[in-house]
Parts: sequence; structure tokens; C-alpha cells
Amino acid sequence: MFDNAWATPACTTTRASMLTGKHGINSGVTYVPAKLDESIQTLPRLLKADNASASHQMAVFGKWHLGGGTSTATHPNDSGIEHYAGNLTNLDDYYHWQLTENGVTTTSNEYHTSKVPDLAID
Repeated sequence: MFDNAWATPACTTTRASMLTGKHGINSGVTYVPAKLDESIQTLPRLLKADNASASHQMAVFGKWHLGGGTSTATHPNDSGIEHYAGNLTNLDDYYHWQLTENGVTTTSNEYHTSKVPDLAID
């Protein structure tokens, strides 16, 4: 349980904080759209290095939005995430969008707000 947590008023900086354990200004991600520097230590990489992945599985579902506004930079799997399913960039259409699952991108015609939770449950 988090009893002393903080968030920033922007989605991208908050995502970077959750991934790195650092306050937004210290994660290097201070604006939208910003790119998470690949050299910054992430909690999933730290857990992997500590062999915690033997007893834990790491997954992220939903909007990544840490690639500087492009779908080609800073992929979730490169940040230590074992399983990723969602959209790498912002959505323009919730019924026709690019679904990326572990590096493979396809077009989904399913309502985003229903599809992503279904992927997480599966």
C-alpha cells in the first residue's frame, strides 16, 4: 500500500515516476511528449537484475507514451517490462488504434477502454 505517493498533473511524467521510482523532475521526463532516457534505471530492470523476476512477473497495460511522441523510441520491453500490451502513443480514435503487444503492432478495431482491461485480465 502506498501511504505517501505523489503524482504530477501530466500523464507522461506520472508514468515515468511510477517506472523509475523518481519524482517527475528527477526522472528526466518533465513534459508531454517526452522520451524516457534508456540509460535511466527502471524498477523492472532493477528487479530483473536482482533475480526478482523468478518470483514476480512484470507487465504494463495501456498507453505507454514515454517515447517522445513516436512509436519507435523507448519501447516498454526495452525498459525491463516482460509483457506489454497497449498503445505506444496517444489515441486519436478509440475504435481504430494501434495495439502493440510485446513488440508486434497490429490495428485493433475493438473499443480501447474495453480491450486493454481484457488483455490485462487474460
